[in-house]
Amino acid sequence: MGCVLFSALLGSLLALTAVPHPWSAATPLPLAALLLWVCTPARPTAAAARLFWSMTTFFGLHLLFLPLSFTALFGAGSGNLTLIGCRAVTDRKPYRHRFPLSVIGYALRLYHRFPLSQRDVQELLHERGVQVSHETLRQWNIKFAPLLTEELRHREPRRGSRWHLDEVCVKVGGVKHWLWRAVDEYGDVLDILLQEHRDTQAAKSFFVRLLGEYDVPEVIHTDKLWSYGAALREIPVLHDVEHVQVVSTARCNNLVEQSHRPTRQQERGQLGFKRRKRTQEFLALHARVSNLHRHTRTTVPATLRRSHQSAALLRLREAMQQVA
Repeated sequence: MGCVLFSALLGSLLALTAVPHPWSAATPLPLAALLLWVCTPARPTAAAARLFWSMTTFFGLHLLFLPLSFTALFGAGSGNLTLIGCRAVTDRKPYRHRFPLSVIGYALRLYHRFPLSQRDVQELLHERGVQVSHETLRQWNIKFAPLLTEELRHREPRRGSRWHLDEVCVKVGGVKHWLWRAVDEYGDVLDILLQEHRDTQAAKSFFVRLLGEYDVPEVIHTDKLWSYGAALREIPVLHDVEHVQVVSTARCNNLVEQSHRPTRQQERGQLGFKRRKRTQEFLALHARVSNLHRHTRTTVPATLRRSHQSAALLRLREAMQQVA
């Protein structure tokens, strides 16, 4: 009887002195059961042995799965764990940054996924208990947006072999610019390029940029802008590519036309774009994030839509953990 009381007392002391973590309350219980087994002088019966192994198995599984349920979205320190799929990675802080990568990635996703301003994102983070200024959000975008864009581009699957190209007028700082965009036959954005002109040299620059990232396509769909045909004749590798010119009013190039809509929504949400370099970086990451969430519309079943949303969030978190 004395050994049993000693084991229970020792287990209670371990519970009081354990390092605080979500599963600290359950940690001493298997230890107390083990001490009870060791300190009992008499040979235990079969029922006691079964009880001991049942307790050990139960609390062992409890300790294994309880941390997964207590993992929070944000952590307070650099050593917190963030779950990515079935793997737990350290939610570290970048050098000379106060917040971990999970908070930074969450802010970037809000800013590029939805038509929000930086002050809107600041208010949403304040609701989650994260105190950050809109200037800090601007610095996060300047530093991490290009890195995250490249990381997401490398993680994208192989794109289609039919290109749809179009250009749309965008004002940046009150000056007219042209946003050149290319999508494949599935509607995924291949690349975007913001330029001041809408001529053969601008079209050629865009084609060279695309060929640096993707293979030579089979078919290129454009509108009847003459600059596309002139640029294709100046690039030797595109001489054998079929060039299909469509009429804009016939909506034959509707894939790329619809791809311009999120850009217009972001432009209205930010009350216009201010600087060309920042606009190019913002729209490049916005296109990659839009590719991740392209299958989350209500035209697909709910289960499939939720599956695509989970996969998009997982890929974005994995990419964010690699950029810094």
